[in-house]
Amino acid sequence: MPGLKQLRFSRLLTLLVAVIASHSAQAHLIEAQHGALNITSDGVFMVLSVPASAFYGIDDNNDERLSAGEIQAHHSRMLGQIENGLALLVDGTPQRLNSPLITPTFGHGNPAHSASQIVITGRFAMQHPNETLAFQASLFGSHKDEQRLSISIKRPAQAHRQTATLTPQQNQVPLMIVNAATAP
Repeated sequence: MPGLKQLRFSRLLTLLVAVIASHSAQAHLIEAQHGALNITSDGVFMVLSVPASAFYGIDDNNDERLSAGEIQAHHSRMLGQIENGLALLVDGTPQRLNSPLITPTFGHGNPAHSASQIVITGRFAMQHPNETLAFQASLFGSHKDEQRLSISIKRPAQAHRQTATLTPQQNQVPLMIVNAATAP
């Protein structure tokens, strides 16, 4: 039933985009340097906020924020850095984020035309529910307070919850075992 799975993914992605679009420019979709992984039987959905300074060669005016123009001008470079900087390790093999969405968020006190945080959403595909999983990230900011990513990990079908903090020195976390007997 690949068609049904694609339909579920499309509906979830549409919901995510609607939630993002419904927030005003000053609203926070997710707390800075926080994220969530939602593990399903055929994939891992991700929402992650990373500092704008985590992206290299994008901030043309060196204000440590990203404007809409900078994001638009360097969109493909940002996607490349996301592809290289975030991975789901499935049985040790890196899986890249499918069709990542990049959404700038504006912190309090920042001008409305530039973002201090970038929210990345997308899905990592899995082929088999019994795979050993780990999440790896290397998109950390340039300042000391931007060197941590707090991740909440959920597997609703098994009521499992896990939290982890990633740093440049410890940038990988094993995820709870996916058990085929209880996978949806």
